[in-house]
Amino acid sequence: MKCIILLFFLWLSTLSSSLFASSTENNTAEKKLVFSISGLSEKTDLFKRSQRMLDIISAKIGYDIELINPPFRRGKHMLIKGLIDADVGRSRNYYTPDETIRINEVTFTLPFYAFSKRDDIDTKDTDSLRKLRIVARRGLLFVEKFFEGSDVIYVDTLKSGFLFIHKGRADIFVTDGFSLLPLLESFNPGDLDIKRLTPPIATTPLYTFFHKSKADIARKFEAALIETKKEGTYFKILYGKEPAQTKPESDSLTKKNETLQKGNTPHNSKEQSTVE
Repeated sequence: MKCIILLFFLWLSTLSSSLFASSTENNTAEKKLVFSISGLSEKTDLFKRSQRMLDIISAKIGYDIELINPPFRRGKHMLIKGLIDADVGRSRNYYTPDETIRINEVTFTLPFYAFSKRDDIDTKDTDSLRKLRIVARRGLLFVEKFFEGSDVIYVDTLKSGFLFIHKGRADIFVTDGFSLLPLLESFNPGDLDIKRLTPPIATTPLYTFFHKSKADIARKFEAALIETKKEGTYFKILYGKEPAQTKPESDSLTKKNETLQKGNTPHNSKEQSTVE
């Protein structure tokens, strides 16, 4: 009889331990979020800076945030299906309004640059730029919209774009600042006498999108993002400068027609996308 009672208590103790462990695991899982940022290798400096920024925000909202880097379309599929919690660094309407929740606060500001061997090109003169021979990476929607009707040649890789300039087959090579980062770690356009023209042709704001079931987390994330900017932490981590020197510009493509929406309520937009 004593053996039966002892076995019963041992079973009860084991069951309690299992339930406690399961509960702990569930609580841990509930406190972990997975974000994606496409187009950046984990080895790039910007990816590492982005993870550090998310670490600061995670401490403010009470969730651990893991950053992954799937291909563009894979990241989009994962968010829509709920396989990840958020997608970082997308243009205003990369997702349709019924697919996700977009926060209003800008996460990154993406510049679009022109590279050339020429010294007589004014990047602020839009009309003159559109008369040049242009080469760009295929699939960059910004170029399709901004240079509509211009003489544009599309190539499959960034290096091909630089080679077009080097061989004199185009006047400017247009690309975004983020896509360049991995290539520039092993390739210097200056070796081909190609320079980046300043200022950027345009800048566009990029946002963070959340799965439609994460509205509460989206609000907390946005509030924390705004707070890190006010504190100056955001700018120091991402740019290594003070806020006044790196204040994001408004979208130069859309400001001609509208004022960017401001506020703290996550929502979606129906504008045309300019970059993946």
